[in-house]
Amino acid sequence: MISAMLEGTSRTLAAHDAMKRHAWTEALDTFATADAESTLTSADLRIYADAAHWCARTELTGELLERAFTGLVAADVKSEAAEVALLLCGHHIHLRQHAIGSGWLRRSERILTDLPECIAHGHLAWTRSMLAQSKGTFDAALAFAIEAVAVAERTGDRNGLAMGLLRKGRVLVKLGKVTEGMADIDEAMVAAMSGELTPDITGRIYCATIAACHDLCDYDRAGEWTEAARRWCERKSITGFPGICRVHRAELLRLRGKFREAEVEARQASEELREFGALDITGEAFYEIGEIRLRMGDLDEAMEAFRQAHELGRDPQPGLALLWLERGRIETAHGLISRAVADVPREDALRRVRLLPALVEIALAAADIEGAKAAVAELESSTRIFTTPGIDAAACTARGAVEVATGESKSAISTLRRAVQLWQQLDAPFEGAQARLALAHAYRAQGDDETAQLETSAARVALEKLGAVLALQRTREAVPVRPPAIDRCPDSPPAPGDVIDERVELLRLVGGGGMGMVFEARNQRTGRHVAVKLLRRELATDPAACQRLLQEAIACGRIQHPNVVDVYDAGIHRARPYVVMELLRGESLGARLDRVGKLGIADAIRIVSQSLAGLTAAHKAGIVH
Repeated sequence: MISAMLEGTSRTLAAHDAMKRHAWTEALDTFATADAESTLTSADLRIYADAAHWCARTELTGELLERAFTGLVAADVKSEAAEVALLLCGHHIHLRQHAIGSGWLRRSERILTDLPECIAHGHLAWTRSMLAQSKGTFDAALAFAIEAVAVAERTGDRNGLAMGLLRKGRVLVKLGKVTEGMADIDEAMVAAMSGELTPDITGRIYCATIAACHDLCDYDRAGEWTEAARRWCERKSITGFPGICRVHRAELLRLRGKFREAEVEARQASEELREFGALDITGEAFYEIGEIRLRMGDLDEAMEAFRQAHELGRDPQPGLALLWLERGRIETAHGLISRAVADVPREDALRRVRLLPALVEIALAAADIEGAKAAVAELESSTRIFTTPGIDAAACTARGAVEVATGESKSAISTLRRAVQLWQQLDAPFEGAQARLALAHAYRAQGDDETAQLETSAARVALEKLGAVLALQRTREAVPVRPPAIDRCPDSPPAPGDVIDERVELLRLVGGGGMGMVFEARNQRTGRHVAVKLLRRELATDPAACQRLLQEAIACGRIQHPNVVDVYDAGIHRARPYVVMELLRGESLGARLDRVGKLGIADAIRIVSQSLAGLTAAHKAGIVH
């Protein structure tokens, strides 16, 4: 018996030694053998749980912590029992088992009620701070964080002090006190880098610091810390946290236009995080996959990724709303992004900053100019609080788009040139190309077609290199511009020989109707024959009619369907809105009826079926005649 006890002790000591060397698998196996051969103490079980945690044995981690808690309560070691209860609280919240987590939080609170101040009181305070921040109650979160720092200083708890400073810094950043908040976060990072903290606390601080940088769109700083965290994980043989780091790294790679590499990182992160049991952050990985696929033009894969993100508890906005915009479902997109912004309290300005640029883009597509202006005003007010190039670039791009849409093209040129410069500084080619396209429209509205073409060409080269299929297609689309004033519309109607935008020559009138005239035309640069529709003069003086035509042109340009005519371009010619479309050759239905008198049943079904298919695609894009 004594021999067995000594052997069990020897195995336990070997397991502890493996933990010190960060040999997690060896420690887990050795603890398992020792546990089968002898009775482990509560302290042993707690360290055994750490080994299970780093080996991604999520269920075993919870079981071991519960055993440790039971032993500590039986031994009446209340302060340590409270600490383990807090670990179980975090464990279950991590697994999105919030009711169970709340139960363990209340258990720790009750244990600590009558105890003299100890380390566990500080841990309770920073746990409360974390939970309060997640609910958006920032004042309470700050008060708990300050309490955590004070308790840690009085009890000499290094881990608690670092976590208290981290929590305090995160809340201050959320409240707009960026300089003060980042100073606290930096102090916590110094403690993490010095090696004086436990691996779990070190990993949390790395992760939270990177998240703060991403919230602020401080991409350079985020990149530096992401690489530092990755190296730390590799040195310590840490799993789980690499997955979190990969999500941040994927976002940075996406920003820098490395879509393929970004997707590899995000998919690997999703696998690592699922194994680790971090379902909440796994949702972030799938959201990132959706953003990447959206930029690459693979809307089906993007939709699937956003769906999985949603199932795992990650709000799929703004990506999902932008996806519906790409599919031409403008009303759906507008509703989604508007609700997403409304659901975020104004106090949480950083979360709203992530949504507002998409709200501006979608509002403009929906002809909600006032809504776009309000979103820009809020975004610009945030730049005065959170002074980082990423937020400034997004605000300039949004402001420029609104200025183009409202006819303030001269001001838009200045605004969008700054946006392009900021995106270049951030090495963000996709966003930079989008800003260039808006800038091209501003130049064209000012009559500077040469510079407009230069910006469009630069955007096209960048998007081709990125493989951004749908964005590349939009280089042939127009953005809404202010409808022409009545006194600018000439009396003379368009006629063969007229040249639109110095490139599309009208050849002959092929038809007309209540809204406008349709000409066969030829692009003088490419030789391509196209159809051009121009509004009649009486409608060209109606702002609503002009706006409707341009909005429908943009929506149709997003539809890819064999029974819907392709739209290549749209704009203003001599104060008349026009749309450049695919030229269809052949016999019209009216001509067919004049020729044959009556269609056969098979022909009638075929024609009606194709017409209905085209109408269905148009209705899905929000176009209803």
